[in-house]
Amino acid sequence: MDGAQHRSDGAWPAPTGPAVGWYESPDGRRHFDGVHWSEPVLDPLATRVGVGALAVLAASLLLSRVAVVLLESVGIPVGVLVVLLIVGGYGPPAWWCVRTVRRARGAAWRASIGLSVRGVDLAWGLLAWLSAVVLQAVVLAILMGLDIPVASNASGLTDDGIPTWYLVATALAAVVAAPLVEELVFRGVVLASLTERLGALGAIVVQGLIFGAVHADPLFGWSNLGLVLVLGTVGMVFGTAAHLTGRLGAAVIAHALFNGVVMVVLLTGVLPE
Repeated sequence: MDGAQHRSDGAWPAPTGPAVGWYESPDGRRHFDGVHWSEPVLDPLATRVGVGALAVLAASLLLSRVAVVLLESVGIPVGVLVVLLIVGGYGPPAWWCVRTVRRARGAAWRASIGLSVRGVDLAWGLLAWLSAVVLQAVVLAILMGLDIPVASNASGLTDDGIPTWYLVATALAAVVAAPLVEELVFRGVVLASLTERLGALGAIVVQGLIFGAVHADPLFGWSNLGLVLVLGTVGMVFGTAAHLTGRLGAAVIAHALFNGVVMVVLLTGVLPE
């Protein structure tokens, strides 16, 4: 008989695997119990991260528009104004979201806010866009039936005298910059910061209403109420798509389609504002 079989337990070499405890992984923190690894666990994203993202977005959009108005009056080239309006309005919130979430989540930052896209997201995006159009029409019909005024945040784009460069900048912002950055802010950072505290349904509803409120304009008065409810519904649909897929891809596609169709309808005059 092999003499190795008579060794005491202390004669065997010590195990070389990881010790029991928590470890960081690209998807989040995992616990090892000595035999099995747990599913990845992510700490809740602090509410202040979502609030900060909203503040930076609002401030950037406001300041970029003010800067463009001032620079236009002194003869700054049109191309510079277009770039400033888009980059100045959407660059800072995108940078702030990425920087802040990376610091909070480390290697798991992309997964924590769904910053990814897959081929199937095209189908999800089309479905989300169609759902947003239908639900928007339903809410609009209800509001009109209740005599609640509804403002249009696209008001003025078809007025005479609007510079061509401004229309180009608005179209690019609506179809490219806004879908990318606003989805990063609302359906990425804000939704993630609210889900752990309000649950999925509560977070989807709240971020949707905030999305609608951000598009309000003090000049619209009480008409903002209808605008917030209509666009809030759209935001809830996009939030549902992000929650169900776990990614921002479908919401970005739906948002781009939604804004793109609106721009085409307005600029071609197919329907009134």
